[in-house]
Amino acid sequence: MGQWLAALTHVAGSELDLSIGRVEIPPRLALSDFHVHCSGWVLNGDDAACRQFEIRQPWLGLLRGRLRVGSSGEHTEIAFTDIAWAGARGRIVWRWSRGHWTLRCTLSGIDLSQLARLHGRWITEPSGYTDIQGSADVRFELGGAGKDVARVQAVIGVRTVGFNGPDAAQDLAAKMELRAAARPRKHWVASSRLEFTRGQLYLEPGFTLDGARPGFALETPGLVLRINAEWDPSAGKLDVFDLVLDHKKTLRLRASGSFRPFTSKPWDALRLNASLLDLRKAYPMYLQPLLIGTVLRDIKPAGRLGIDARITAGVLAQLRLVFSEVSAREAQGGFEIRSLSGQLPLLAHGQRLRSRLRFAQLKLQRLAFGPVDLDIESQEGELRLARPVGIPVLDGKLWIESLRAYDFGDDEFSLQADTKVEPFSLARFTRALGWHPFSGRFSGVAPGIDYRNDTLRVGGALRAQVFDGVVVVQNLYINDPFGPVPVLTADISVRDLDLEALTGTFSFGKIEGGLGGRVRGLRLEDGQPLAFDAEFSTPAKDPKPHRISQRAVDSLTSLGGGGSANTFSRALLGLFDTFSYARLGITCRLRNGVCAMGGVGPVEDGGYYIVKRGKVPPVIDVKGYNRSVAWRTLIDRLKRVTASKGAVVK
Repeated sequence: MGQWLAALTHVAGSELDLSIGRVEIPPRLALSDFHVHCSGWVLNGDDAACRQFEIRQPWLGLLRGRLRVGSSGEHTEIAFTDIAWAGARGRIVWRWSRGHWTLRCTLSGIDLSQLARLHGRWITEPSGYTDIQGSADVRFELGGAGKDVARVQAVIGVRTVGFNGPDAAQDLAAKMELRAAARPRKHWVASSRLEFTRGQLYLEPGFTLDGARPGFALETPGLVLRINAEWDPSAGKLDVFDLVLDHKKTLRLRASGSFRPFTSKPWDALRLNASLLDLRKAYPMYLQPLLIGTVLRDIKPAGRLGIDARITAGVLAQLRLVFSEVSAREAQGGFEIRSLSGQLPLLAHGQRLRSRLRFAQLKLQRLAFGPVDLDIESQEGELRLARPVGIPVLDGKLWIESLRAYDFGDDEFSLQADTKVEPFSLARFTRALGWHPFSGRFSGVAPGIDYRNDTLRVGGALRAQVFDGVVVVQNLYINDPFGPVPVLTADISVRDLDLEALTGTFSFGKIEGGLGGRVRGLRLEDGQPLAFDAEFSTPAKDPKPHRISQRAVDSLTSLGGGGSANTFSRALLGLFDTFSYARLGITCRLRNGVCAMGGVGPVEDGGYYIVKRGKVPPVIDVKGYNRSVAWRTLIDRLKRVTASKGAVVK
C-alpha cells in the first residue's frame, strides 16, 4: 500500500497533530514534511474519520477538508472531501484493492494567482512569469498495480487566464483532454485534445533568426490541437502517429514522425503538411515573425499557401511550397506579385521532382514583369530551371537562360544564373518609374549572376544606350539583398553622351557637345549613396560643336555652389544667347555625406573650372570655389536647377 514515516506529536480527546517526514503511495508518489491537524477524530474499528482536517506542506500549502479512511481485508480507501485549496473546492479519493489502485481527483475553481504565489520558487521565479491570473478546473484519474501507473485520464479547463513573461496571455479560455495507457515493455500510448475558445496568446519558441527571437501573437478562438502518440522511455523516443493543428479558416497542419528529444538531431523522421488557408489572417500570426529582417517582413498577402516537408534520418529530405492564387504587396509599394500559382520544390533528396510555377505579374518598384510560366526541377539539394524563359518587361524581355540553386534551407545556400535583357525603351522605363523621360534603349548581358554568403554578384556588364551614348554598369555586388538594409557596390562608365539630348530632357539649359566619365566605388546602402568617386567631362577629341546657353551657365554656377561666370566682355554678355567653350566637367568624391568638388582644371585663385572658355567668341568661363558640399545640399541644388526656369546671365 505504501510507506509512511510519521510521528504523533499531540493527542487530546478528538483532536490530534501528526508530523509526517515522508509518505510514499502508489504510483510512486512521494511527499515530505507534512504537518497534519485533525479536529473531530473518530475511530471505528478499521475505519477512521476526521470532520475538520488540515494539511500544511511546503509544496501543497494549506489544504482543508474532511478525511475518511476505510479498510476491509484487502481493500482500503482514503477519501478527502469538501476540500478547500488555492481557492478551489473538490475531492480526492484513493482506493487500493488486491494490489490494484486508483486515484481520482476533482478540483473546481483553482485560483491560478494563489497557485503562482504558492509555487513561485519552483515555477514563476525561474521562468520569469509574472501577473498570473485566472482559474482552472481539474479532473483526473490514475490507475495501476503496485508502484506502476497503467492508465491516465485527465480533463483540464482554464478561464480568464493571463500572464506576462517570455510568453504572454490575455483572457485565455481552453480545455485539454488526455488519455494514456501503459503497454508491454513500459511503452505508453496517449491521445490528447486541446481546444482554445477565447483570448490572445503570445509565444516565443526560443530560437533566433538573424539575432532576433521571433514571437507569435495568436488570436486563439477556434485553435484545436490533437495528437496520438507512443512513448518508449527505454529508447527515449516519441512516435507521433498523428498530430493535427487546426486554426479555424486560417491554418491546418498535419504531421507524423519519430522524435528523440534528448539528441542532437531530435527528428528521426517527420512528414508534415501545412495549409495556410487565408494568408491575410495567417501572415501576421504565423509567417511575419519568421520573416523579420527580410524584404518580406512587411507585406499584405492574399491566397493560400501549402508546405510539404519530410525529414529522414535527421536530415531535411524534401521541402515543397504550393501556391494557390497568392498575391502579395510590400507595404511601401516596392514589391508586388499577383496570381502566383503552382509548386516550388525547394528540396528533394533521392528523387527528381518537376513542377510548374506561374504568376500574372511581378512588380519591383513600379516596373512590371510578366506574365511568366516556369518549369522547375529539383533533385539532391539542387533546384534548377528546366528550360530558358523570357519574362516580358515593358517592350522587351528579361531572359533567364539558366538558373540553379543549391542547399536550400542550409547556411551554404547558393544560386547561379545566366541572364540577358532584350532591349526595351528607356522612355517607357523612365515613365514607369516616374522619372523625366529618357530616349534610348536598355540592354544587358549578365552571364554570371552568383549568390552565396548573403552576397549577390552580377557578372558581365549591364548596358544602356541613352542620349546617343552608352552607360555600362560593371562589378555589381549586393550584400544582404534580402535583408532590411541591402548594400550595393558597382562601377559605372559613361561614353559619348550627347549633351544636347541630355540637357534637352531637363529644365537645365541647352549644352552642345559630348560627355564621358565614370563613377568608381559606388556604394549604396538602402538606396542611399554612401561613397563614390565620380568624374564627368568633355571627351578628348570630341567632334561635336561646343556651345552653352545662358540658362545652362546659370545652372552650372548654382550647382558648383557660389561660383562665377566670366566672359570676354560683361558689357556684351547680354547680347548673346549661347557661348563657346573648350571643355566642361565636374567631379565629386563622396565620403561621410560630403562631396569634395572639382572641375576640369584648377584656377589660379584657388577655385576650379566647371566650364573653360573656347577659342571662338563669344566665350565664357564658369568657376567653382566651394570645395566641400553636403550631398543633400548638392541634390537639392540639382532638383532646383532642373525644375526652375532659371536666371539669365547678363
